[in-house]
Amino acid sequence: MSKISQFPTIVDSIPYLSITKLKSMGYLKHESGQSGIITWYSNGKPFSSVSIISNLLESPFYLVVSYNYGNIAKSVRITLVSKLSNLGKGAYFYFVCPHSKKLCRKLYLCRGEFSHRERIKNGIYRIQRMSKKERLYESKFGAFFDYEKYHKQAFQKYLKPSYNGKITKRYAKIIDRLNQAEQISIIDWEKSFCK
Repeated sequence: MSKISQFPTIVDSIPYLSITKLKSMGYLKHESGQSGIITWYSNGKPFSSVSIISNLLESPFYLVVSYNYGNIAKSVRITLVSKLSNLGKGAYFYFVCPHSKKLCRKLYLCRGEFSHRERIKNGIYRIQRMSKKERLYESKFGAFFDYEKYHKQAFQKYLKPSYNGKITKRYAKIIDRLNQAEQISIIDWEKSFCK
């Protein structure tokens, strides 16, 4: 009897709600409420969207997320919790997972429900699925393919290139990846496949 194949869920390709993204889009401003639509894209084409209504006027804070799964209209209320940072300056928001009640900064839309990462059974990341050879190519030529991404990051609005006279680790990493990408030539790329 043959073994039933297990096709794991690739976590990188699942749409998700992120506290960081919602904050940058203005949904998490204190003592306010806002509504809007978030759309996820794959290869430049929209593949999923949700409408969000945030309520931070009174405690308990929450988001109402409405979306379609198949032909079924769904709506879920996600509670937000504010906790003090470990540095004692300011507070951070966390989602309370509607199913596991765990605090998290990302909620994944898997099988029609927003939930914590641990609720995704057999979930793996893209890099875990790569062979040794693919990972080798990724380490050698990944910067070449991600050049545009790193170039955008280098000129982000709030990126700090230096702090207190020293280059920040994040900016140094971006510049390092850009330099790696510029050193890769098409000849190197072709030689790697002719072996």
